[in-house]
Amino acid sequence: PTRLARRPAASASSTAVVAPRSAALTAYRRSYEKKSGQPDPHVAVFRGAVAAAQPHQLDGGGGGEGRVLYPGCHRHITASLCFGRVDYVDCDVKVGDVFVDAAVRQWVELQLRRQQPEAEPLSFCRPEWSFTCATYDSLQKHFAPESFDWLISLSAGIVSLPCLTFLKPGGFFLVNDSHGDASAARTAAAPLLLRAVHVDGEWSDDALD
Repeated sequence: PTRLARRPAASASSTAVVAPRSAALTAYRRSYEKKSGQPDPHVAVFRGAVAAAQPHQLDGGGGGEGRVLYPGCHRHITASLCFGRVDYVDCDVKVGDVFVDAAVRQWVELQLRRQQPEAEPLSFCRPEWSFTCATYDSLQKHFAPESFDWLISLSAGIVSLPCLTFLKPGGFFLVNDSHGDASAARTAAAPLLLRAVHVDGEWSDDALD
């Protein structure tokens, strides 16, 4: 038989989950969530990149647990929904608020818990991140060469020429060409092999040249 039951009302002593709020979190969501209530579309891009990298990784660094360098990040904490350890870099000190904000940390961990049942289990449940206020040309003061599994360049100028030196041999460079960086990377000293292209919402390794 079908039954209908009603859950008793919460007592005053019950613990409720309160959506985190802060000025830094609002600034992030205003910039990257294009539609109200919809996630940043870069979530799909990042997760697709991790999946596309898996067949080509030389060690565990190609997955979401690899260490990521994200120069020109602005407030784009989205990467921490897909990678377990991200070093964010931007020359604008004002955007650093999002990376030290307690509500942002709470929001990221809440998103990860919500997404776990729908996605493949992530290799991390509490991501680590740091923020460094620096220019691209000064990063050698903060990071060692060949110390990252991933380098991200998304609409942040020419990241490749000064920053590819921080990518490990066999590491992955996630880049778009809205500021010409994908084209500039072709002239970089470090050799690059094109492994996948994101077009019309899908990653593909077909017909690579």
